[in-house]
Amino acid sequence: MPRPAGFTIRTHVLDEVRLEDAGTILDRLERSTAAMRTAQFRIMGGAVTRTPPSDSAFAHQERGMVFNVAALYEDPV
Repeated sequence: MPRPAGFTIRTHVLDEVRLEDAGTILDRLERSTAAMRTAQFRIMGGAVTRTPPSDSAFAHQERGMVFNVAALYEDPV
């Protein structure tokens, strides 16, 4: 019977990404032993920032972007 895969994800809100930070992200993705790994930046704006905070369930509207990093492991520990 196949074992379930392990999955981890982390999300952060940011205002900027420094070149040094981008290099660290790429380095860690390259060194990862995960079968699948990804990093994603989503720039805030549009309707998210036009909607008043009191009318939205979306937190951190004032921040510049949302950053996600995720990894899928075939053999979780």
